[in-house]
Amino acid sequence: MKKLIMSLFIAVAAITSCSKDEAATEVVKTNSNLLTRIESTTTTAGSTNVQSSVNTLKYNGNKLSEIVGNDGDPPSFYSYTGDLITKIKSNDGPNFTNTSENFYDINNKLKSKLEVSSETNNSGLVTIKKKKKVYTYNQDGTILEENFKIDNVTGIETKDNTETVYTYANENMVKSVKTFTSTITNSNNGIPVITTNKSVTTDTYQYDNKKNIITNILGFRKAAIGKFSSINNVVKETSKFESFTDNVLNPNSSVPTVREYVFKYNENDYPIESSYIYTTSINQVISTKTSVSKYIYE
Repeated sequence: MKKLIMSLFIAVAAITSCSKDEAATEVVKTNSNLLTRIESTTTTAGSTNVQSSVNTLKYNGNKLSEIVGNDGDPPSFYSYTGDLITKIKSNDGPNFTNTSENFYDINNKLKSKLEVSSETNNSGLVTIKKKKKVYTYNQDGTILEENFKIDNVTGIETKDNTETVYTYANENMVKSVKTFTSTITNSNNGIPVITTNKSVTTDTYQYDNKKNIITNILGFRKAAIGKFSSINNVVKETSKFESFTDNVLNPNSSVPTVREYVFKYNENDYPIESSYIYTTSINQVISTKTSVSKYIYE
């Protein structure tokens, strides 16, 4: 779960700002249903093996300061500027460091993320990789995410071939469309022939009408784009993958997959447990797994 929370800021994500002013929904009261612990287990049908993890969230007031897990992952440290999360740092062992910095516009909407990873080899040589996510708030209420690689020497930013469009409704992210486009140039009797390949992953989300587990973590919903920026909890995800060659749908496109979540709530409408059932396929062996997470507040 810590990796999942970290991915809100550093990976795929997805996930907090929406296309409207969130001042009315950002909770600032200290220690009111503040998430402090997540206990997760995964079981496989027909097996006695149980995978479990515990992640502890630490705070200064209601500002998140650290997430510590028992799964061997290093802690993640969170820094604020005012009420906004502006930096997340994780040391993946003595030789690896990952840092993500958030930048906001004058309305405190997330405008970009700078992600830096560094690795030091046994000879002391440091390799640094930088990438950037940029967010554009469109007039129709959608949010465009574009990705850039940054040259360490020149500082030149090069846009990659992936972009994602997020759609919000009622302060919940209800749809994301991720598109990857590439072109291949071949020769046909000396004449260049350009082939355009495109893949599109469309995810749609349905929500309950209860409070999100991260509601009272100050600045959390403003620090990411995606479903974890939402004000409610996802109860159903539908995902569909399509690939195209020169705008013709390929046969390897998938039928939609659906994941449904079941929640239990406390008397204040905060989730105290979520569960879902899913299948995996490894070497053509299909397994059915059940994942359960329990949420503890202070």
